[in-house]
Amino acid sequence: DLEARVPGLRAAVETAESALAATRAADALESRLVRARADVQVRRENWSDAREQWLDLRGRRLDGMAAELAAQLADGADCPVCGATEHPRRAVHTGPAVTADDEQAAHDAAEAAEVAFTAAAADLDRQERELAGLRARSGAAPLAEQAAALDALHADARQATDVAATLGPAQALHATLLVEREEAAARLAADREELRARTAERDAHVTALAQLAERLAQARGSDADLASRVRRLTDAAERCEAVVAAESDEVRARAAADTARRTAEGRAAGAGFDDVLTAAGSLLAPGRLAVLDRTIDGHDQAVAVLRARLAEPDLAEIGPRPAVAALEERCATATRRREESVAELERSRRCTQGLESLAGDVTAAEVEVAELRAWADRVTALADLVNGRGSNTLRMRLQSFVLAARLEQVAEVASRRLLDMSGGRYTFLHSDAQGRHGARGGLSLDVFDEYTGVRRPTKTLSGGESFMASLALALGLADVVTAESGGVQLDTLFVDEGFGTLDPQALDAVMTVLDELRRGGRTVGVISHVEELRTRIPSRLQILAKREGSRIAS
Repeated sequence: DLEARVPGLRAAVETAESALAATRAADALESRLVRARADVQVRRENWSDAREQWLDLRGRRLDGMAAELAAQLADGADCPVCGATEHPRRAVHTGPAVTADDEQAAHDAAEAAEVAFTAAAADLDRQERELAGLRARSGAAPLAEQAAALDALHADARQATDVAATLGPAQALHATLLVEREEAAARLAADREELRARTAERDAHVTALAQLAERLAQARGSDADLASRVRRLTDAAERCEAVVAAESDEVRARAAADTARRTAEGRAAGAGFDDVLTAAGSLLAPGRLAVLDRTIDGHDQAVAVLRARLAEPDLAEIGPRPAVAALEERCATATRRREESVAELERSRRCTQGLESLAGDVTAAEVEVAELRAWADRVTALADLVNGRGSNTLRMRLQSFVLAARLEQVAEVASRRLLDMSGGRYTFLHSDAQGRHGARGGLSLDVFDEYTGVRRPTKTLSGGESFMASLALALGLADVVTAESGGVQLDTLFVDEGFGTLDPQALDAVMTVLDELRRGGRTVGVISHVEELRTRIPSRLQILAKREGSRIAS
């Protein structure tokens, strides 16, 4: 373990030495930064003075431009402005004349002062970043404590190295014993593997023996011996053959039924019906045929009795014979009606069978409709949930729910910015409450006031506070996009107006945040008419609005 600690102690010594060196370098750089900050301030003032001097000379030259042109006029020569050849009232300087060379010299001096200020500011920024890096690598403890800790680490490392050197022979013996132990473990593992193989072989033999006994018992079954089982199985085979024969008879019966069905369809068509069901629909009601049969039988019996009576000798002399033809016609009519009734009964039976089949189809269709209705109910409930209706208590659409999750991330990051700009007063809170009159919600933000401990709507913020909140949200959104795009930086940020609503303290807090972004490598552009920003932002462009159009001031 001591030998393993030596590299760690050496690494700790190197880390402590690096931190101590960084602390010493940071202390030295801190003293140079004091002078650099003072130098930047002086160069800023020099640049401001030089620029004011140049602007003053430029204004004075513009005021005396007429006198400068008048000094170049000659009698009889055209005026370059109006073209006149006579110059009775020439303009004269009312004060010291400012020439173009004077203006150019002042402009060059202002540019040189700006270049010097920019270079000094860039060097100051570089030194501040270097100081931040040194502070990050240096320890949090004072320099004396770091030096004492480094000395203690040196002592521990030397002690561990000395002890590790004396452990060489013991470690060699330990390594030899480890090798012997591993060899013994390997032999033991081989013996155990051979034992497991032999045990498995024995178990396989036992299992095979048990399977043979089980197969023999299964072959014998419940019979006393194998001969009895053979006889019983033979009887079973004969019964199976009988079943097969019965199935063959069933097939033939079904074929005969199909033939009868086709015959019935042919007869129905021959009788003028469209199909068998239509023919069956013309059958008599159940019981009607029996009534008709009894009526016909009674009529036939009555006719037979009457004919027998008429054939008796004692009735031969009685009047003329009744109209047998009419009776025969009535009998034929009754017979025909009987046959029609039989046909109607058959049609009724077939119609009943068709209705029963249709009833089964209707039942199956009702089951299918119930399943489809249940599926439609589930789909409708899911659609209502996605669109913020039904059981969705938040009345929030799916896309709003996804955006709300992203808004929570932006609000969390933006809260840190807003907390700094508002002096530790405000943070953002995401709200998923519904809007007024039951409107859908999920994309609202409130602020939490640390001063009062109350959650407030954003519309209660003042103009300056609203500007800080908007700026914090923009910066938070940029941070979230940067974090989710693989570290790709949004290097440029423009802030348009809003600074005029800030009081001096809030303006200072906002500018501090923007300066931190600039020192972090971002380019920050501010679009504003606030005069105080001119003294705080050295690099700027001034846009002049003229009648003929806007232009950049020189």
